[in-house]
Amino acid sequence: MQFEETLSEIPKKTDLNDKVALIRYILAYRPCSMVNLADDIILGKVRMLKASLEQMLGLIAEREKVRQNNLKSIESELFKVQAELFIYQCIVYPISPDHKRKSNLERALSDLEKCRRQEEIGCWQDTLKLWPELLKIAGYYRAAVRKSHMIIGS
Repeated sequence: MQFEETLSEIPKKTDLNDKVALIRYILAYRPCSMVNLADDIILGKVRMLKASLEQMLGLIAEREKVRQNNLKSIESELFKVQAELFIYQCIVYPISPDHKRKSNLERALSDLEKCRRQEEIGCWQDTLKLWPELLKIAGYYRAAVRKSHMIIGS
């Protein structure tokens, strides 16, 4: 059985800093096809590790989607409060100053900015826990592919 490397999956030099591109590069070494049961047994570990890598990448991507959706929602609310504060400062406040209303708007603005920072940090913390495991599984996967390559042949 032969192993092939798809050139389109190898990251360009500029993408090597991207962790996902690194994992995809590691995954570029795949068996072409499985011919018989012996190959299936030998490559079972390879398939399992590959599935684990894909699952971990999926978890990271899903957390990133959640982060994007949360940030979009926070930004929308932030824009509304900023607009309301701007209108209040330019139109209402000069005519009838209400310090309590102004401080409530500023507090809401501050709270939304805090939520945005917390979401960024939360996403970073969540994915930070996954990366060491992902890289460990990627190393095991790469070693299993090499071993199966040696056992099965070119």
